[in-house]
Amino acid sequence: MKNLKGTEIWAKWFNEKKLLHIRFGGLLNQSDFEKLSGEIKECLPKIDDGSEIKLFADLYEFKAENFEVHKKFRLVIPEIMIEYGMLPGYSKLFPEAEVIINPNPRFKIIKVAHCHNDEEKINRYHKEFSSFNEDFFISQKSAYEWLINN
Repeated sequence: MKNLKGTEIWAKWFNEKKLLHIRFGGLLNQSDFEKLSGEIKECLPKIDDGSEIKLFADLYEFKAENFEVHKKFRLVIPEIMIEYGMLPGYSKLFPEAEVIINPNPRFKIIKVAHCHNDEEKINRYHKEFSSFNEDFFISQKSAYEWLINN
């Protein structure tokens, strides 16, 4: 949902596509983070136990109001991936971090498309961290098509 300041903050579950789409873009603050957290909490129970799902991490035009808010938002996607059985490729950026993937998730994420408009960063992530089931895009359309069609 787009509001007056041009932000989009939502999470939606598309059962027919087995797709969890998490969208946050625009200049975001602490209350936006809390809204997104609530939206995600509403979506997750809709996913059937034992499902294998795809995740669209749509951060196109995301910008945080300050560094504290940025730190909170940057954990949203990796925490979901780890909780539901998938190690984010870019976790290699933090070799000191001990990451333990949930060995018995209620459902399992099997494929992730990340989208952001920072072309330099996304190109680097694509080269260093992409795999058969995780990739990085600057185009929302390309990310969605890769996720759904491959």
